[in-house]
Amino acid sequence: TNQRLRQVLELLHVEVEFDKQHAGDEGAEMDEDQADEQADEEEEQSVQGTAARHCQDALNRLCQYLAVEAEKERVKRELLREQREREEAEEAERLEKQRQEEEEQRKIEEQKRLEEQKRREEEKRREAEERRKQQEEKKRKQ
Repeated sequence: TNQRLRQVLELLHVEVEFDKQHAGDEGAEMDEDQADEQADEEEEQSVQGTAARHCQDALNRLCQYLAVEAEKERVKRELLREQREREEAEEAERLEKQRQEEEEQRKIEEQKRLEEQKRREEEKRREAEERRKQQEEKKRKQ
């Protein structure tokens, strides 16, 4: 029985040693699994960080593009406004010139009308003067 006890003790010792070693292996496996998980998490975070940076860069480029496009639109509207103002000023100038020309033409026509009226009155006065002289001449001859 002593020998049997020794064998059982040896077996228990072997089992304890095996359990210790196996537990160490499991711990190592657990440590390795944890390390793998941590590496995976770090890689995922790195990928997410890189993706976030790419998204931020793309967003920044988009904002710059939109700012440039907005500035182009503003400049385009400003140029169109200036062109419209120039065209309106030119039209106003053209209309004013036309109005002045029409006014000048009316003055010329009025002047011609007055001159014609004066010429007719002068002609009537001469004719009347001529008739008066002829009548005086007739009276003297009679």
